[in-house]
Amino acid sequence: MRFKPQPVYKWITETPDDPPWLVPKLIPVEAVVRVSGPRKRGRKSYLMGVISTLLATGLKLGEIKPIQAEPVLYVQEEGPRGMTRDRLEKTWRGLGLKPDATLLKDFWWAHRTGIKIDNKLHVQKLREFLRATGVKMVVLDAITYMHNGDENSNRDMGRVVDGINDIRSDGVTVVYIAHTKKAIGEGADIDNEARGASIMSDGYDAHLALRLDPVTRALVLHTRFRDAEEASYRLGWTFDADSAKLKFTLRTENSYLYEVVDLLVEEGGMIPGEKYSFTHFRQLVGMDLGPAMSLRAKLLESGLIERPRDGKGIIVS
Repeated sequence: MRFKPQPVYKWITETPDDPPWLVPKLIPVEAVVRVSGPRKRGRKSYLMGVISTLLATGLKLGEIKPIQAEPVLYVQEEGPRGMTRDRLEKTWRGLGLKPDATLLKDFWWAHRTGIKIDNKLHVQKLREFLRATGVKMVVLDAITYMHNGDENSNRDMGRVVDGINDIRSDGVTVVYIAHTKKAIGEGADIDNEARGASIMSDGYDAHLALRLDPVTRALVLHTRFRDAEEASYRLGWTFDADSAKLKFTLRTENSYLYEVVDLLVEEGGMIPGEKYSFTHFRQLVGMDLGPAMSLRAKLLESGLIERPRDGKGIIVS
């Protein structure tokens, strides 16, 4: 513990005026970042692989724009070696990269090491490596495999939080990946959807929550910060035999409404100009009466759908 209080004006004056972000609107400096999402379908490891690669190289993709290149350590505690290697290489090919010793020299990797963040000796060894290499972001994938306690116990997970904060005290951003609960109620708060003890929700500075939209089924990233505005992004993944390409765009209410229209036409089979009942609309969007009426009103206001002359049903514009 380094308990040395000082006058607040002196602390403000002496604190460096560094940029608050490693990756603006996504990864803060010297922060604890929770990344949560459903198993497999959330593509959490794929996303953090992309962000880690971009930060380590200084490259940009869509709304992922690192301030500058910074060393990164990715600690992966799950997955077969071959499949994990294939995922990394697909991610790099999707970014137009090859395993280049010069370009990727500051991207460090540790796979199935058995590290436990509630073990002081393990944390000390990790911190020694971070100091020696100047790493500015470490990714822990996934935190459920990196402790010896009960994930639902605040006492046990408090030791994990202590370990994370010890790592962060060296000026490092700690990103840990967590799974969501099997059953998530509609409209649930993103902090209540992640598995484990409540102390994990209390201790973060940023939460990047990957969720499947209940209406459009699009993969969406919701961001929440201690000191910044919330936002949402749509993730469009394209997978083929050799690469995994990501389209990462800011999601606004207007773009969401376009997603709904795409659902109505492409998956629901609605033909523009034809009349359909409101009941059919509700079935396609899978909403109760109140939310469906609200969504219809927004679509009407945007001009993406029209009301028939008799006032009943909808017409896709």
